[in-house]
Amino acid sequence: MKNLKIVLIANALFSFVTGLMCLLFTSKLSNFLTVENSIILSILGIGLLIFAAFVLFVATQRTGSRLFVNGIILADFTWVLASITLIILRPVSFSLGALSLIAAIAFIVLTFGLLQHKFKV
Repeated sequence: MKNLKIVLIANALFSFVTGLMCLLFTSKLSNFLTVENSIILSILGIGLLIFAAFVLFVATQRTGSRLFVNGIILADFTWVLASITLIILRPVSFSLGALSLIAAIAFIVLTFGLLQHKFKV
């Protein structure tokens, strides 16, 4: 259970920092990612902050809810699948740097999902 809590807290921290960066650097990230409508990054940032708060809440509970942990794992794997879809379909012309950033974040999120799955009760 201790290992699961550590991974959940790391996931929450990563999601919080990523969400905060989406909100604080919306314009720069939009240019880097070649996203014309920067509101998408603002919405993503807010969503990540909400997700981070939820993950931290689950991580700090004395008895972890298997349902909530499974939901977090599912959300992580969904993020990875969505990232792969973006990389393959390229709905906008992402730069190589943008594609690399999307892939790197997806790899980190995949790692969280796999470790959470491994350590869940």
